[in-house]
Order: sequence, then C-alpha cells, then structure tokens
Amino acid sequence: MPSETSSPTVLGVYSLRQLAELGSGVTMVEHRNVTYWYVRQMSENLVEVQPLTVEGLPSGIIKKVGMKQFIKAYTPEPLYYDEHAVPVVKSLAAKLLESGEDASLSMLDPHELDALKALLCEPLVQPDYSHPGYEQAHQAMMENITGLLEALTCRGVEARREHCVRFNLFGVALRKDGLLDESIEFFNKALAIETGDENLYFNMARVLYDKGDFRECGEALQNALRLNPEFGEADRFARFLSRKGAGSS
Repeated sequence: MPSETSSPTVLGVYSLRQLAELGSGVTMVEHRNVTYWYVRQMSENLVEVQPLTVEGLPSGIIKKVGMKQFIKAYTPEPLYYDEHAVPVVKSLAAKLLESGEDASLSMLDPHELDALKALLCEPLVQPDYSHPGYEQAHQAMMENITGLLEALTCRGVEARREHCVRFNLFGVALRKDGLLDESIEFFNKALAIETGDENLYFNMARVLYDKGDFRECGEALQNALRLNPEFGEADRFARFLSRKGAGSS
C-alpha cells in the first residue's frame, strides 16, 4: 500500500449501494441506488474516490474517504470494464496492452489520449525525444500506463493477483469488525477473478461459519481442500464442523 509520500495506487472501480425511500405511507418503497466510483489509494489510511462519467471515466469530482469507512461502504468491481460498454477504455486496452513492447502513445487518437489522461488523474508528461535518457523515460512511462490499464481491466497475472490480495485483506478486516455481509462481498469478488486460491475459500468459510451458514461453510472448506489437500488448517476446520454435525445442517 502507498505511503504518505509515494505515488497513488489505482484500486479500480468500486460500487456504492445506497437505499432511498420513494413515496410515503403505504406506498413507500425502498429503492437501491448503485453508483460507480474510480478509486485511488493515496496512503495507508486514505483513498480518493471520483464518480464515473457516462463514458466510464473519472469525473474529476474528488472526495477523500478514510480507509475504514471506504471498505465498509464500497464494493470492488474488478470486472466493470468487461461487463459495461465503455468503448474508449476497451480501445485503449486493445491498442496498448496487445502491442506489448511496441506500445506507444502515437497509436492513440485524440479521444483515446484524453481518456488516458483522465484515467491517470495526473498530468501526462511525455519524455523529450531529444533528451539523452529518452528511451528509459519512455519505457517507464509506458510501464506505468500499461500497469494502470491491466489493473482497470483485470488483465495479466500480476494485476489479478494484486486485486485478490487486496480483496482478501479487506475481507479479513471486515470480518474482524463483524461486518460479515460486507466481508463476503470482497471474497466473492476475489473468487470471481481467481478460483484457484485455497486461502480465499478458507477465509470465506470462516465468515460463513460466523454467519451460521454451516452448509456453505463446509462447501467452501471442501473447495479449499480440493485445491490443496495438504491444507491442514482447512482440514482441521472441516473435521471440527463434521463433529458438530454442522456441515450437513
């Protein structure tokens, strides 16, 4: 996680679900309003959120949120750009990620370049071609940009791993605070992009046990053991659950 002096880390898109009451009296109904936000982590305890525009880009309207409040209220949406029609981000990813080492900003049209600047949330300073350190500076700039696009589109092993590690940490923290439904949301999002991590299933099982969902807890433990039969802690938990007769209740 970034320190107070390091560069912000783009966490990607998160959703915020709020209940609103419509009507009054016997005609009153609850409506769940879902909004999507572009999130950057500014320090260990602070994030910056921006509502997305209709184009799926950060709007520039910035709100600072403490980390504890953030993970309680916001839900990660790592597949947002796969599941929503956001042509400009998809074209950026197609051009810059699929070109590998040949990727260059010269590939982009003006609309794509403007979109990239919005996603960076920082001035885009392109290195001077005539400068002696141009090649190294250009490579560093492109690595930063492709890393950003991989994180946003959830592409690449490293980007997916970072998402899963982060969601797992947040899920564990929420469980410890007794926010079990919110914790499960984070583990579900992690499992949506990585089904081969036994630790995610194990941590999910702990939350499900706390909720009293013993059957689903047992299923999560079996998934963990299927991935890693030598997972001793999961095996002991499963045996404990079996002795209680909870796994089949």
